[in-house]
Amino acid sequence: MRKYKERVVANSAFELRIRAVYEGPSPHAMAPVVLMDVQASQTTWTQLEAGLQQMRVHWPNWCGDEPGRHGAERVAWLLAQWAKAALNAVRGFVNEAGAEARTADTVRVWLGYHDRRLSARAFRLALEAALAFGREPLDTAQLGRIEAALQALGRDTRVAHPDYQIRFVMQAAREKDVPVLPLVREQRVWQVGWGARRRVFFESASHSDSMIGAQVARNKSAAKRFLAAMGAPVVPHVLVAKDAELAAAAQEIGWPCVVKPLNLGGGRGVTADVRSMGALLPAVAYARRWTDGPVMVERHVEGNDHRLLVIGGRLVSAVSRSASSVVGDGRSTVRALIDDLNASRRQNQRDNQHWVPVVEDDVFGRHLADQSVGVQDVLPAGRSLTLRSISNVSMGGYLAYVSDHVHPSVRAMAESIARASGLNTIGLDYITTDIGRDWHEVPGAFVEFNATPGLDGLDVHPGRPSGWLWDVLLGDEVGRVPVVMVLMAHADWAAWRPALETLLAGHDMGGSGPEWVWANGMSWIAQRLKAHEAALAMLRHPTVERAVVVAVSQELVQFGFPLAGVEQLFVLNDALPPEWQAVAQRVAQKVVKFNGLEALEHGFLDWLDCERQTGDDVTDGV
Repeated sequence: MRKYKERVVANSAFELRIRAVYEGPSPHAMAPVVLMDVQASQTTWTQLEAGLQQMRVHWPNWCGDEPGRHGAERVAWLLAQWAKAALNAVRGFVNEAGAEARTADTVRVWLGYHDRRLSARAFRLALEAALAFGREPLDTAQLGRIEAALQALGRDTRVAHPDYQIRFVMQAAREKDVPVLPLVREQRVWQVGWGARRRVFFESASHSDSMIGAQVARNKSAAKRFLAAMGAPVVPHVLVAKDAELAAAAQEIGWPCVVKPLNLGGGRGVTADVRSMGALLPAVAYARRWTDGPVMVERHVEGNDHRLLVIGGRLVSAVSRSASSVVGDGRSTVRALIDDLNASRRQNQRDNQHWVPVVEDDVFGRHLADQSVGVQDVLPAGRSLTLRSISNVSMGGYLAYVSDHVHPSVRAMAESIARASGLNTIGLDYITTDIGRDWHEVPGAFVEFNATPGLDGLDVHPGRPSGWLWDVLLGDEVGRVPVVMVLMAHADWAAWRPALETLLAGHDMGGSGPEWVWANGMSWIAQRLKAHEAALAMLRHPTVERAVVVAVSQELVQFGFPLAGVEQLFVLNDALPPEWQAVAQRVAQKVVKFNGLEALEHGFLDWLDCERQTGDDVTDGV
């Protein structure tokens, strides 16, 4: 629990004070949380409650309900849920939010975080939004500022929060109670599991993926040559460095064609279905906005765009992707139809499978012009209008599940390509008129592959049981290593550390404590690292097969327990404060108390012998 001297005054009507930041399990939650006190008059709480009702109309499903709470506590609890939803709306995996009344006018609120500053800001914004909605008459200017602040919060979460790819991995890990921790902060590199049972992810790629395969995937021309070398159906392409080469490229490839940068994904810089030299020039100019190198011109393939996701050498998902579109009603302009579409997508990208709003740029304008439609035209009832030439979800496209319809020959080729690439996770883009037919019989081609493919929709894949995503992504290899935690006073820790180093020598164990880490048979002083920081540093080492984590009672009440999910908690000389007893029972499977360092040492050796015997039994069984 980090204490803050400063007081954050969010509005003259209330006082918001950040009381603490817990880095681990606490009396309030098992995950890290920001702890805040909100103080306001009864009149202000009434206004906040009135505003909250309007917020629930404006942001459906963000506040939830809590029938067991009343008055100011209920208002603060619901606003905490709104703040949690705001933190997760674009990127994030915050799961903790709650409140409890302290006095008649003060409520204590806790909110999970990836970045504690953003979480405090989100709750402050929730209070300000409730006040704005609760005023009579409604202050439209203030509401505009709230919307702008919410959008700014979303932009900042793109930097500080886990991206939507790793969120799927986090969800799978949460279902199996496996820890996830940052490996390189603000670089989107995350570790799932502890020590020898860890796996490191960047987006959907992990350290088990081939660097060579990832390098080939980065260059679309190299990827095509790899696919051709495997005997897979591909389309011809040429690389264009100068506009003077375009006419020859068009003659060689033919119409229609596709223009794309060499080294980008997500549909960035891509224009499909180019049918004339007049359309080719702006398509190439658009691609060059994204790259300084040559531009690829490839033959357009008729059919639907499919993403085949292969994990561990097995096709686990297939989706058909279609370009974003609107359907006319005979009354609304194209502009109104697009505004309605984008409004629903901006509400909560996470709940909408991360379908993104349609971007209206010059490429969008040209695509509409090619269909002889303008944004002010009224679209006839029933007419479907595509808004871009490409179907990438990141560019506003839709997806539909076709996993059960993939022809065995297409499945076999996709899985063989994946194994040859060395990529544990790979997304192959395959275009065909019929995914259910043999690729020898109908036109089709593999156009590229991605080493960090999107996991869009996997967690809600029709017909798949709960937990299937975990089995596909991580299996049984990733998880926790056995850990015993020891809680003692700081003076006892200083006395026991030399003995602990002697006990750990020669074992495949990790160890940690305040300003101390042991891993891979060596120890070092990690100055300024608290117990939880040292524990995470130790558990990032892949050689650690079991571990001991020391926490001191003085840090416990400030920062929380270093870890959750440990096998046993050893408490020396009643170092556990009474108000933390219930938390200890949730942190460890078993809590054992010891009097004196000698008794503690015997207990630790008994645990170590038991763990070693268990490990031997597992080895013998194999």
